[in-house]
Amino acid sequence: FREQKAFLKKIRRAVGRHDKKIAMRLDARRPEYRLDHLIRERYPTFLDALHELDDALCLVHLFASIAPSQYVEASRVHNCNRLAREFQAYVTQTRSLRKVFVSIKGFYYQAEISGVTLTWIVPHAFAQQPSMQVDYRVMLSFLELYEALMTFVNFKLYHSLGLAYPPQIDAQRDDSGAFLSAMLLRSKAIDSGSVAAPVAAAPSSAKAPTQSQLQALKRKLEQVERDAAVEKPSDQVGGGAPDDDLAPMLDDSVPDEIATLRTLFKGCVFFCGRESPIASLELLVLACGGKLGWEG
Repeated sequence: FREQKAFLKKIRRAVGRHDKKIAMRLDARRPEYRLDHLIRERYPTFLDALHELDDALCLVHLFASIAPSQYVEASRVHNCNRLAREFQAYVTQTRSLRKVFVSIKGFYYQAEISGVTLTWIVPHAFAQQPSMQVDYRVMLSFLELYEALMTFVNFKLYHSLGLAYPPQIDAQRDDSGAFLSAMLLRSKAIDSGSVAAPVAAAPSSAKAPTQSQLQALKRKLEQVERDAAVEKPSDQVGGGAPDDDLAPMLDDSVPDEIATLRTLFKGCVFFCGRESPIASLELLVLACGGKLGWEG
């Protein structure tokens, strides 16, 4: 970060001298930095990261719902949509959803993961126009940190169930309008030599991560996985391959109210109309054991 601060000082000096060519040349050689070490320092344990995941979920879902513009590049929007999709797929797989509330602001969701209650909001799917009244630079700075945090959390959640990360997407279902049903959650042996490195959060310049960044993040994630092997069993949601008939890794020791909620829509098939918020209803129905269909 010292190198980044010194580099920005050089650019400001060039701009102050009206040397646009020098400023553009310097900006093209912007030094790269990583946030993986900050995540490890700020959140020593996985439960610490879960306790502060509410704001990250809200901001990631917010940027996943907006349209790309001159303030927010398309790569950031696609990355946020991927992270939100992966997290919601985990919630449906483990049936961790507890409460849902619809308001004028959007859909409020509450899930319980590893004993931690998480609450986040997903805005309604309306066309939003970018406004100059919003300081996107501050929001993108927080988003950069939250993207890295969500990558680590999703990696840990998927590998605690023995699932490959990142999950693959069924192109045919995705083209038909499926959101969570298009996620292919496949089992994978927890082996540090076969861990797939997730895509690192892009820096504020929205450039593609370099190979060195991916390798560094992969080593960090492998260390997280090795640390998880010596953690208490209560820190994990479950293990083994997912199966539709298993009521995905359900715990029999949960209260009757939660057990009833997990199978609330079992055996039910819902057909959504054309104007229904399919993505939101898909999360709700699948998390309660039901099935969802729509025209198209």
